[in-house]
Amino acid sequence: MLSINALFSLLTIRYIASTIIKIGLTLSTLNNKTLLGFIFFFLLFFSYFIYRQGLTGIFIFDDIPNLSPMGRYNELGFWSDFWVFLLEGNSGPTGRPISLASFYLNDSQWPSLPLSFIKTNILIHLLNGVLVFWFCFKLSKILKIAKTYQTGFALLVTAVWLLHPMHTTTVLYIVQRMTELSATFMLTGVLFYLYGRKKLFTNQLSGFLLLYIGVGISLLLAILSKENGILLVAFILVIELFLLQAFKNNPPPRFNYWFLPAIVFPFACVLIYLGLKTDPNSFINRDFSLSERLLTEPRILFDYLYHIFIPNMNYITVFHDNYPISTSLIKPWTTIVAIVSLVSLVLFAFMGRKKYPLISFAIAWFFAGHLIESTVLPLELYFEHRNYLPMLGIFISIAWYAIKFFETQKTLVVSIASLVLVLNTFILFQNTKLWGDPLELGISWFQNHPKSERSRLLYVSVMEAAGIILTTEQKKPITSSSSQFYSSSTLLELKNACINNSITERQLNTTVNILKKSIIHISAKTRFLEFMSKWEKGYCKNISSEVMEHFLIKLTSLKNIQSHQYIAHDIHYKLSELYKEKRDFQKLMYHLDKAYAYNPNIKLLRLKAFYLTSAGLYQEALNTLNDTSLLETTFRKKLAMKIKQKELEQLKQAIREKIKLAAK
Repeated sequence: MLSINALFSLLTIRYIASTIIKIGLTLSTLNNKTLLGFIFFFLLFFSYFIYRQGLTGIFIFDDIPNLSPMGRYNELGFWSDFWVFLLEGNSGPTGRPISLASFYLNDSQWPSLPLSFIKTNILIHLLNGVLVFWFCFKLSKILKIAKTYQTGFALLVTAVWLLHPMHTTTVLYIVQRMTELSATFMLTGVLFYLYGRKKLFTNQLSGFLLLYIGVGISLLLAILSKENGILLVAFILVIELFLLQAFKNNPPPRFNYWFLPAIVFPFACVLIYLGLKTDPNSFINRDFSLSERLLTEPRILFDYLYHIFIPNMNYITVFHDNYPISTSLIKPWTTIVAIVSLVSLVLFAFMGRKKYPLISFAIAWFFAGHLIESTVLPLELYFEHRNYLPMLGIFISIAWYAIKFFETQKTLVVSIASLVLVLNTFILFQNTKLWGDPLELGISWFQNHPKSERSRLLYVSVMEAAGIILTTEQKKPITSSSSQFYSSSTLLELKNACINNSITERQLNTTVNILKKSIIHISAKTRFLEFMSKWEKGYCKNISSEVMEHFLIKLTSLKNIQSHQYIAHDIHYKLSELYKEKRDFQKLMYHLDKAYAYNPNIKLLRLKAFYLTSAGLYQEALNTLNDTSLLETTFRKKLAMKIKQKELEQLKQAIREKIKLAAK
């Protein structure tokens, strides 16, 4: 039997839904542009109201490695630090400087607070909603929708897209601003394309300028926000082949002079790039092979589609590391079904694009949007934010059919649209509320995804941040030797033992043996630094500097530690600090050199020069500052070094002055 609360909730939802249906039926008869404009702006404010619950969220997963370099070179000045932060970005081949610049506008220091970052993400999502509305309104004329319903069509698509629950992991997951900004410029790109193509009929010069400059700049900015911005050319191809030509919008004269070099050629480059990146060896650090990824992704694509049509609050999460991998065509059996279905849909899209243009368009747009992140590249298998723009084509197609049947099935169309919006909004509201409460978020994700080790790690982190220390048994499976996070959880145990002052030398030795046999996950770096920070603050009273020295030296000898440059860098750097306290110059410089070799950076270079100068080794200090080859391995790093060079020259000059004084 239903509880009183559940019954009350159902009656409330039913009442709200019936009210919205009545409002929808009333509004559907109106064609007042002022009123529709008011509704549109209300939609934007309402969306902000829903998402603002997540403003009290936290930094998670990839947020910290991407944002923590902010302010690293503050001593160089604001603008120098800003440009170095952009040039040294390592999120992708381009460094994604547009996205990094937007983060820097929120804060130029680290550590920071998430509030302003999340607020900006929400505002960018609303901006994208405006661009979606504009794009759909422009499409409504191409799709031959009656003038009376053009604004309503654009409004319906925008409302469903803006309020879709799956966007939670794009909007409130701070680092996914990269996805949002890339989508922003892809949307401006398709708008420039539609306006430029139309302008070619009346003024070829203006038309070509809109196409080359408008689309070109949009494409560049989209790529510099996130590399999959190159898919702008794929989306334009889909619009041209599946909508414009299907609805008899024949291209203007000399159109191919622009279309072939600017769109077809870049799209061919995308396919060639993916072909060149089809390298089984690039999956060496993944839990799956190239073949397993190609077998699994079709199932994931249909899983995305299922949750686009039927959102589930308990399923939406950043962590899907527990998604079952396909090891063959029949393991699991849904693999072959998904592959056959995918191929069938793609064939249908091309063969039926004239007879069923909107269905074909939705299929082509969705799969085009997944060409980069859901094919051969050695990326994570499953992320919901990958559907941010690809789902738009589905909503455009559904809205077109809704408008088509509106005259004969007005009540049915409005009822379905209203119910979809109510249910989506309800799930989105619950989801954003959850994101705003980190403790509840960690508990919920763990309960709904108990096999996800990342969810378990977040759960442990938020519980311990709340002062609730869990037992080793409660932390399983991340405390099991088979876990990818075993190294991280082992170091976390060290930190907790340090805080409780129960840590022993034997536990340190046990930790070395565990790490020797474990996969060293990147999160182990954070746990190691947390442990060292507690020891440096005097928490681990049982561990002397000699014992810590032996522990760290043993860690540096482990081959799996040596293969992780950033963790190895941190261990050698901590050893250099130990030898600084012991005034052992040779060992201090040895470990600084090692740390620099693992992770070359200008701060270590300056530190090496400082210690050499302090020891009176002036020429060696100059030689150190002159050898910046490890800091200039790429074009972007060379540009960053030019910014840093001024400070290095000042240091060199100071050392030269010391040499002159010593010579007198």
